[in-house]
Amino acid sequence: MVLSKTDKALLSSSVGKIQAQATGSDVLARMFASFPQTKVYFVGFSDYTAKGPRVQKHGLTVMTKIIEGIQYLDSLRSFLDALSAKHAHELMVDPVNFGFLGECVLSSLAYQLPDFSPEMHCAWDKYLCEFAYLLAEKYRQTSTDGSFRKNGIFVSLNCSGNNASQHALNLLFFSPLVRFAAV
Repeated sequence: MVLSKTDKALLSSSVGKIQAQATGSDVLARMFASFPQTKVYFVGFSDYTAKGPRVQKHGLTVMTKIIEGIQYLDSLRSFLDALSAKHAHELMVDPVNFGFLGECVLSSLAYQLPDFSPEMHCAWDKYLCEFAYLLAEKYRQTSTDGSFRKNGIFVSLNCSGNNASQHALNLLFFSPLVRFAAV
């Protein structure tokens, strides 16, 4: 992880100031307003505002997990393993949405924490990027032939010979997978 000791200290010092219920509700409401396509994963919700009971409940769950993860910075991968599997295989959430969520967390924290300095912003941004990367990890499983596995579907990215045009289409269609897998 790219977090310095200073970053870790800033994250730890801010955790106690975060009201998980209020922040989580605000985060989800911001995400639904800014990225309305994310609503498809929450079809049971009828009120997508911060006052919506299901938004409040799930917002608390989301922020609690994000806050908890700060205690496991050195073992974040294992901490998020089950959640990554659930989002990939059961919920089938497009991993691009994890970045949307991170952007909304940053906005909410900046609004709710009076001492949200540029340094704290940077520390949270690094953490949330790593959180999103690891949450999407189950999407990046590869087979021995170099194809990518996404929810049981294998996509070959062989770019040799006559497959060059198909390769270009795969890169366009599966670009989040390619970007993450190349790391």
